Amino acid sequence: MAWRCSGTSNEELIFNLQKAEIVTSDVVRDAMLLTDRGIYVPDPPSGAHGTSKTYSYGPYADAPQELGFKVTVSAPHIHAAALEILADRITAPNARCLDVGCGSGVLLAYMVRMGPPKTVVGVEVVPELVTSGIANLFLDNLSPNSEDSHLVVRESDGWGGAADLGPFDAIHVGAFAPRVPQALLEQLRPGGRMVIPIGNRETQVFTQVDKDADGEFTLTHHQTVRFVALVDTGGGGDARGGSDVGSRTGSGTIDWNGRYKKGWAYGKDPSAFLVAAAKYLSQPCRVLCLFEGQGRNAVYLASLGHLCTVVDVSEVGLAKARLLAEQRGVPLDRLLTIAADLTQWTPAPAAYDAVISIFGCGDPAKRSQLHRACATALAPGGMVIVEAFAPRHAAVRGNSALGPPNDQLVSISMLIAEFAGLEPVMTAEVEQRLHEGRFHRGLAVLSHFVACKGVTGTLRYRDMVDWIFHERCKGDRLDRDDHRVTHLADQAMSEYAQIKPPPRDPILACATAAIQIACEVAHHKRVCRYCWVPSHACFCDAIRPILAPSKRGAGRLRFKVLCHPTEFLRSTSSAKVAVQVLAYSELLVVGAESHRGLIDAALNCRGPMFVLYPGSAEESVTVAEAHSIAASAQFACDATAGFSDVAATTTILVPDGSWQCTRALLHDLEGRTMAKPLVRVRLNEDKVARCTSPLIDALKPGQGLGRISTLEAIALFLSEAAEIEAIEGSPRPWDVDVAESGHLLQGLIPVVQWVKTLHALPESGDLNACAVSLWAEALHTAAAATVAPQGLRHCSVCGETLATPIRLTQHIRGRKHCVAVAQSYLLRHGHTTSDEVSAAGAVRVLQTFSTDMLANSVPEPPDCALVAITHALANSAHGRALLPEKDDVHHL
Repeated sequence: MAWRCSGTSNEELIFNLQKAEIVTSDVVRDAMLLTDRGIYVPDPPSGAHGTSKTYSYGPYADAPQELGFKVTVSAPHIHAAALEILADRITAPNARCLDVGCGSGVLLAYMVRMGPPKTVVGVEVVPELVTSGIANLFLDNLSPNSEDSHLVVRESDGWGGAADLGPFDAIHVGAFAPRVPQALLEQLRPGGRMVIPIGNRETQVFTQVDKDADGEFTLTHHQTVRFVALVDTGGGGDARGGSDVGSRTGSGTIDWNGRYKKGWAYGKDPSAFLVAAAKYLSQPCRVLCLFEGQGRNAVYLASLGHLCTVVDVSEVGLAKARLLAEQRGVPLDRLLTIAADLTQWTPAPAAYDAVISIFGCGDPAKRSQLHRACATALAPGGMVIVEAFAPRHAAVRGNSALGPPNDQLVSISMLIAEFAGLEPVMTAEVEQRLHEGRFHRGLAVLSHFVACKGVTGTLRYRDMVDWIFHERCKGDRLDRDDHRVTHLADQAMSEYAQIKPPPRDPILACATAAIQIACEVAHHKRVCRYCWVPSHACFCDAIRPILAPSKRGAGRLRFKVLCHPTEFLRSTSSAKVAVQVLAYSELLVVGAESHRGLIDAALNCRGPMFVLYPGSAEESVTVAEAHSIAASAQFACDATAGFSDVAATTTILVPDGSWQCTRALLHDLEGRTMAKPLVRVRLNEDKVARCTSPLIDALKPGQGLGRISTLEAIALFLSEAAEIEAIEGSPRPWDVDVAESGHLLQGLIPVVQWVKTLHALPESGDLNACAVSLWAEALHTAAAATVAPQGLRHCSVCGETLATPIRLTQHIRGRKHCVAVAQSYLLRHGHTTSDEVSAAGAVRVLQTFSTDMLANSVPEPPDCALVAITHALANSAHGRALLPEKDDVHHL
């Protein structure tokens, strides 16, 4: 059916094209108005008006029109779009323009009438159309092929262009080709532009090709189109030489030597992801670089001091890699180039400290085989870094040629499976716009993957925290930009608005924004990102002596701590220490983009999976029952040929946060799609009841009995597991060392010491009770107008720890706080009477002994995020639907 721009006259057609904003420039409008399309389009068959055929609507229909010989003249909106793309080249002084497949001649007339005089050339392969096209131009008062004319029409194969009349500033190709003809690229003047449909009979994309002053080409993809094929009379397109722009061999595989022969196909600069991930590599490092092409990534790594083995199938590309190294001043002895087909090449075992694969592609089965070989090629502690096009890229790119075929797209889960046995350090699926040479330009969805062989808990923990800060600490200072915070909250609520049922926890629904704000606060308040306390009190060095490697073998028991956003960066957290002390454990922050893939992988692990959380006998299993399930999986692994060890690995998910937060996390997990049901494992209730947590006792004096922190819960699980495996004849699927629980508990010591320091208060001394009471009353009156600093949950004046930082203003107006302020003042000044009590004096005392002290306190970053998000939600339509009806938001 014809487009909506169709008209009953040429003027109406052009008016409608303008109205639809297809014609946007005066020069294109004027040229199309001066050229009557009716001259160039044959009358439709008799009685054909109103039929469904696109060419049957008459000359002013916005639809393709049949010319005969299986050829059509393009719809007016396609011609208009091409002219707008080429307009500044066509109108350049003394421009030379080429129309390949000129057919009826109408586009030649448009070009002639656009701007100053120029040379316009049309080539057409069908002799009859050459004759009719010339006749049409004469009818339109143009004189092609005359002695004084700058308009030339000739019979010629479009693949060869018109070299003798070039080079051209603008080239229009009116037929699709699987690639850009090499001859046309050569005939395009530096600074020139071409538009050509690229694709096959089913799918074509209108592609803009720009040639810069150095002869480099840039491709820009426009709308999907449908053209007839560009006829080749020279024995096939490949016989004419493959173009550097999208060239492939006749078998469908890429001609890499042809692609790398001219220019820099993917640019000279390394992948931005590799630059960020290079921090994982020690100095100097033996690096295996796969699919390296012209060496942009290997040369970058060599410039950092690494020794790179560069493997690619293209000898031309490897020669370019050596040339690039010379241009960058990189010693060639740091690059060992190997020309080899990676589907048939196997690296030596334990020969490399790192394996890099940036946009490598190929047959999935062969890729998987190569990745398994690369895992073997890594030395202990070695890293693998992979960047690839993700499956979701197929939806984003549409008909763009960017990226490999859909069956070669790679997901995070594929990479985790193909590098089985390695510990993922960072995984992410990101959407970004690529600007890498000629071939990587446009919007893409990418899989980013970093994994380690035999990595220690501390290295993995620090790297994973670094990735969160790398993602989040961007832009303005969010803790001081209320508008930005509101935007983040509203954006998060929009994303979660479709969740059914609605999320129970508003902060969990806004996890991404909460993490970003917490990271900003930690950065600006100088909080150590690893031990989560102010830098002046950092206890990372105190943890280091107890980070001895676990004796537990094969990593068959792995703990994945799922950190609620309001627990991330909290100084009193025990989980941050647990994952550093324990081997084969990870801290996964819910809402962190770089951790999403790891969380999904944990939820869909092949082996037994449990969540460490209390539950009734009907909804949970004991540690002994979980151990029995793991033993069965281990037996099946040992007895079944080809059964992967991964299937025998037990994963223990540990929610981390307050009871309200962990319940929200558990509810979120149970609502997800997983490979297997989520089974709770409960600890022995009697043992929990007998425990006295030093951490909780320090936080809430006298309340530690029968309560345990996250670290203590893991330690108790290990203790129960060790008792079971110590029984003679008992299977040992987890291989838990009897001393591991006690070793883990040592990690709690520096955290407890920090909490005790945080909560230390001066002795009240022997003060006059009447003076304290009178001052407290005066301070209570003065505090009515006081507003507390945001984000503080712990009051450093009276030692009170609040359930939520939102209540601090209410707290400092209360009697307990005012009594503490009065005591501090009287102790400092030695007063025992109430002679000096006055309203003005109370204001000064409150400022010095309360307001100033609280202002100097370092707030917990997640509490700042909680306050900011809660306020933002209260002012948004989405947020009000999730916040509690009462003013009391204690549950937050």
